[in-house]
Amino acid sequence: MKDRVLIIGRKNEESLQIVKQLADDGLFEADLASTAPEAIDKLTRSKCELLIMNIENFTKKKVQLAQDLRGLGHLMPVLVLAKIIAPNTYDILSHMPSTVLLEKPYELKDLTGLSEKLIDGRIVKQRIFRRFYTEEEAHLELFKGGTSIQSKVRNLSKGGAFIEYKGPPISVGEMLRVNIELKKVERRYEFNAKVVWSAKVSPWGEDPGVGIQFIKSGQVYQNLLRKM
Repeated sequence: MKDRVLIIGRKNEESLQIVKQLADDGLFEADLASTAPEAIDKLTRSKCELLIMNIENFTKKKVQLAQDLRGLGHLMPVLVLAKIIAPNTYDILSHMPSTVLLEKPYELKDLTGLSEKLIDGRIVKQRIFRRFYTEEEAHLELFKGGTSIQSKVRNLSKGGAFIEYKGPPISVGEMLRVNIELKKVERRYEFNAKVVWSAKVSPWGEDPGVGIQFIKSGQVYQNLLRKM
């Protein structure tokens, strides 16, 4: 018998892809609810082994739904998929039993793997990279066209960063060279990166921003060649 998974999120391409991925895995029966009342109705009608919350920003207000559902007696584990991680994210998670956050962008194998572990009741350690919040200046150079942009790093992890900038929109999929000066340790670092998501307005200010993923040099040229 397949394990039933309920995804709460907007009925968009991303949420439908999650439903498809879980169904294709063969172990899950996936359903989608786009509103809180719809989720409550579906959970009341049929037992659910896992709740997946597909949201844009991880905030205490948005995760309140999971806590409310548990208050109604629905004690299934929760997997939260989100892009932006606020500074208090880990404090919130530590007080929520059987709850794991998988930071976007993620690999589909991680989605199905974590789902299996949570349903089986196995202990799952938080596997996202710890983010450090900063206001360091950064210099961006777009590989396509060579445009240079001054920007500010708002958070930084081992795998990527969120960068706020002034200038024309930077598209998802763009290849960048990022030069970051960490003044506190008096060092300058240069990375190749790919834009994996964008925001018209940064959560920290009024300027646009992009979420980037650090990549190896070879990946830069592979991505550029695909677009030629």
